[in-house]
Amino acid sequence: MDALNVLLDGAEIPASDDGAVESFLMSKLQSKDSYDAYFTSLPLQGSIVEDIAEVQAQLSVLERELRSELVQNKEEVCDSLSNQDIELQLDLILEQIDQLWELENPELPAAEAPDVFASLQMPSNERASKGMDEFQVALQKLKQQARDETGRNSDTKRDNLGLVLTNWNALNELLELPTLASTCIKTGHYQEALLCHSHARSLVYKFPAVSIIRHIADAISHEVRTTMLQGLVKMLQQNISANPMKKILTYLLSIPPFDTNPQALLQVFLTMRYKFVCAEMDSFSITELANETMGELLVKRKIEAFREHVFNAISILQIQSEAFNLKSYEEASISIPLLGEPRKAIHTNPLILMFVETCCDALIASLRSHQSFLSVSVCLQLVYCSFRLADSNSNYHHLFINKIREAELFSSDELIAAMDKRRELANKYY
Repeated sequence: MDALNVLLDGAEIPASDDGAVESFLMSKLQSKDSYDAYFTSLPLQGSIVEDIAEVQAQLSVLERELRSELVQNKEEVCDSLSNQDIELQLDLILEQIDQLWELENPELPAAEAPDVFASLQMPSNERASKGMDEFQVALQKLKQQARDETGRNSDTKRDNLGLVLTNWNALNELLELPTLASTCIKTGHYQEALLCHSHARSLVYKFPAVSIIRHIADAISHEVRTTMLQGLVKMLQQNISANPMKKILTYLLSIPPFDTNPQALLQVFLTMRYKFVCAEMDSFSITELANETMGELLVKRKIEAFREHVFNAISILQIQSEAFNLKSYEEASISIPLLGEPRKAIHTNPLILMFVETCCDALIASLRSHQSFLSVSVCLQLVYCSFRLADSNSNYHHLFINKIREAELFSSDELIAAMDKRRELANKYY
């Protein structure tokens, strides 16, 4: 049956007569003077909405009758489900619960152990009169025993079950500190891990006689000194920018043994950055198949890697000079001549100077095997790198130029010409 037959149901109009069908539908659709009935929430008489409401009302009445029958015959229902008297089932459950409530002190003999639940066997009518069930009665007895034992002997306060139950949430949070610190370390939230560590140490100072607090603090300290310390030290050998590097050094300065010995961290930092600089320079390997242009380009890439990472390491140490106490190592002035010409002595940190020297040796050793690619532009690139080191300390510049001359990569005249060219370009463009 199509839609037209539904609309014409009951009307004596042939469906094939289009004009008659159209006039019939127009008359029916325009026969209403008001359409307010379409916008009311009340169901129309004989509609499907009214039928649904009546069925739901009947279901509600039947549900109430069923609930009333179940409540009136609850004992018979329980007996039929358990196949025996419900009182026997309740007594069995109570007996099983009593077996779990063993509160005897293991340090006391069995004869001297207090019978905490001796008074629980009160008549059921007495418990009903007080409005308490078995669990509430047991809880009251626990609280009463906690008060009695606290008043008798102060040494048993730590082992008091009542106090443990009262402060269970705080104790649970305290016991979760080692796991929380370990999770923070593994997810990279080092600041939060240090907060957990400092909080645990403060609790040890506040409660020195509590062994569980010492165990918690030791567990957190072990995670910080092993997992966190090793992970942060390994990150010093990675290609990261200055700001993350500063954060890593700040975290390490808060971890033993670096918190009391920052000079040890300085040596570790310089060693790890030296390994990183060498790895970066070795990444630009020059093969036998490389032509002159490609070989010269790779040599310049090695020099650029040296310049960038060595200067960044020196800059980070100079920014955090107070944390590393670098001024205590700069009391003595050091004078390094430039190509045989004496220079004025200036304050220089010997550890950083040694770092620059070892990095220079690594660069020169990498360039010595490719002297065929060392052109005038490469010499100028080395001079640019040396002047960049001079921005931190002129002794680094003098040491770098002297190392190049001693290795005979370039002559003194070539180096002087390159330095003059660099100064000429600097005066022209700056």
